[in-house]
Amino acid sequence: MSCSIGIAPNKRLAKMASEFDKPDGLTQVGSAGLLAASRECLRRAPMDRPLRLLGVRVSTLVPVVNVAEDPVLWEQGELAFDE
Repeated sequence: MSCSIGIAPNKRLAKMASEFDKPDGLTQVGSAGLLAASRECLRRAPMDRPLRLLGVRVSTLVPVVNVAEDPVLWEQGELAFDE
């Protein structure tokens, strides 16, 4: 049995980090690497995810890391930024 592990400040980033080094990988995202990790997650995101961001007035992937939390939380329907 194999297992990939992601460690990050919140559940969502940890889940994304676990996808980086498959199989049997361990990826840690700390506060210093948060911006780079966010950009990498967006680069690897399936096309349906960026398209859904249009609903929260984000037209390109670059400003996603700077978007206010409230619209993203509303669109996702969950606490995406739990710490």
